[in-house]
Order: sequence, then structure tokens, then C-alpha cells
Amino acid sequence: MSVGYKASLGAILGLHRSTVTQRMERIAELLAVDLGDPDDRLAVHLATRAAGVDWDESG
Repeated sequence: MSVGYKASLGAILGLHRSTVTQRMERIAELLAVDLGDPDDRLAVHLATRAAGVDWDESG
């Protein structure tokens, strides 16, 4: 994940980019995935969809 992406994501979430990094690292640790691996990212995304996570910001 690039610094620019982390900064953009942080701005959307109201967090500093280092906080975004720490949280993403923690998520990867808890789920035992490598978020740098596209296949792992896809698996996490599909799992959240299957669990009913709403990605639409408008709610």
C-alpha cells in the first residue's frame, strides 16, 4: 500500500496515515493474511461481502 493511498484513506477515515498502517497490519495479523498478496486481498474482500459488510458509504 503506497504512502499516497494511506494518506488518502486516512483522510477519508479521519485518521493519520500511520494509524491506517498500524490498523492494516493488525488486521493482517488477526486474519493471518498477506494484504500485499492480491489473492489474499480478494479472499478478505469476498469474505466481508459474504458476511454482509456494506461497502457503500451512503449506508
